[in-house]
Amino acid sequence: KQLVPYELKNGQILPVNQQIDRLR
Repeated sequence: KQLVPYELKNGQILPVNQQIDRLR
């Protein structure tokens, strides 16, 4: 998969690696 930024509801943009860590 392509690593792309992930925008959260609060407007923060996190890298995919941090996104996955947060969704856990």
